[in-house]
Amino acid sequence: MLAAQRQSWILEEVRRIGGVRVSDLTQALGVSDMTVRRDLDMLARKGLIEKVHGGATARPHVCGRGLQNLRDHRLQRSAWWPPSNILNMSIFGV
Repeated sequence: MLAAQRQSWILEEVRRIGGVRVSDLTQALGVSDMTVRRDLDMLARKGLIEKVHGGATARPHVCGRGLQNLRDHRLQRSAWWPPSNILNMSIFGV
C-alpha cells in the first residue's frame, strides 16, 4: 500500500470512528509504528487530523460539514459585530 493510500484510509477511519491509535493502525495496516507516525504527521500538517498522545483524533472543523459551519459562524459573527463608528464613540458621549 502506498503512503497516499494509507493516509486516505487513516483519514477515513478517523472520520468514521472519531479517533485512532498508532498501535491499532500498525496492526490493521501491517506497517511499523514509525510509518504510521509519519502518516499521522503528514495528515496533521495538512490540517486534516489532530495528533494526540498515541494516535490522532478528528478535527471538528474538517469532518462532515464542519468547515462550512465554521465559515457560516464567522460570517454571522462579522455581520453581528457593531459598525466601526460605534466603536469610536467615547463612553462619555463625546
